[in-house]
Amino acid sequence: MDKKYSFGIDIDGTVTTQEFMIPYINSYFNMNVTLADFTDYNLLNVLPIEKDQFSNWFTNIEIEMYKNPPLQKNAMQTLKKWYPNAMLNYITARQNNSLEVTKKLVFTYTTTNRFIKYCR
Repeated sequence: MDKKYSFGIDIDGTVTTQEFMIPYINSYFNMNVTLADFTDYNLLNVLPIEKDQFSNWFTNIEIEMYKNPPLQKNAMQTLKKWYPNAMLNYITARQNNSLEVTKKLVFTYTTTNRFIKYCR
C-alpha cells in the first residue's frame, strides 16, 4: 500500500519529552536545573560544567538515558494514528554508538518504514 503522506519526525524533544535528560544532569552534577533554565541549544552555554567533564559524563550515561525516555503526551497515539496513511521517517542526531538502542525504541513506538541518521 502506498502511503499518502511522508513525515520526518525528530525523536528527542519531539517524540520524547524535551526535559528527559534533566534528571540525569541534576543527579550527577548535583544541580537543580529545569527546562526553563535552558535558554540556549548548547547546554554548555547554560550549565556551569566544563566541556570535557560533560562529554565524559554524557558518553557514560547516554545509552541508559536513551533506553526508555519519557514520551510526549499523546505521542504514541498520534504516531499510531498517522501510520496507516503516512510513512514515518524517524530522524536523530544521536551518536552511532546509540543507534541500536534508538532503533529498538523507535520500533517500539510503531512499525516504521525508515530510520534516518541525521549528521550535524
